[in-house]
Amino acid sequence: VKIILLRISLLTCIVQNATDKPLEVPLFLRVWRKYCNQTLSPKKKVNSALECICLNGCFFLIYFLNLKESKRKQSLISFKSINKTEVLMALFNSLSTAQSCNLSVDGWIACHRKLYLFNSDKLNWSSSRAFCVSKGADLVTITSLTEQDFLVSKIKQTHWIGLSDLETEGHWVWVNNQTLNETGVQFWFSEGPTEPDNWKKQDPSGEDCASLGDSNGNFQSWFDASCKQKKKFISSTALLIPLI
Repeated sequence: VKIILLRISLLTCIVQNATDKPLEVPLFLRVWRKYCNQTLSPKKKVNSALECICLNGCFFLIYFLNLKESKRKQSLISFKSINKTEVLMALFNSLSTAQSCNLSVDGWIACHRKLYLFNSDKLNWSSSRAFCVSKGADLVTITSLTEQDFLVSKIKQTHWIGLSDLETEGHWVWVNNQTLNETGVQFWFSEGPTEPDNWKKQDPSGEDCASLGDSNGNFQSWFDASCKQKKKFISSTALLIPLI
């Protein structure tokens, strides 16, 4: 009995101190067969057979526990590697038909098959976009009156949106490379001096980035502004991942 326990302990230590990979069955069979062939002598047939049976059971038990632990670790690694935004997107995708647009998780709001994040930090236009991209999104692209009205209802200060004419003056393009003609909607301020006006008094390079609202509280319209100004901003991404 002592010999059996000693051998079992030795085998357990060998398995536990091996790599994280589970013990391969072919290797187990080779070791077990070699051990039994060496110990099955004519004088100790019964005892050796019992030892082999016990070791056989212990090997399978150790293999099963090792395999189960390995799968558990792999599951944890896979879960940790999932992008948080993708989880949110999958969650909100099942609720994309909701009309309230009030469901929020970690600041992200689901509305009409899009996720929106109203960032309270104030950054210039380029830094705002970089932040959105780091979250797996981009500055918001407005493609309908419904979307415009939703955004207006959520802000009390001017916010950067994903529209600019940085490449060509007067040719306004969204961050997804769509033009205003392609989206079919425009909400430039038209009461008094119309926008965009590319005003150069504060910034000689002009006003090449668009914001929703201005400092006077006209949040229902778009304004061009110097891209160097620091404003709050709206990140957005489409709901494209279906729940499984």
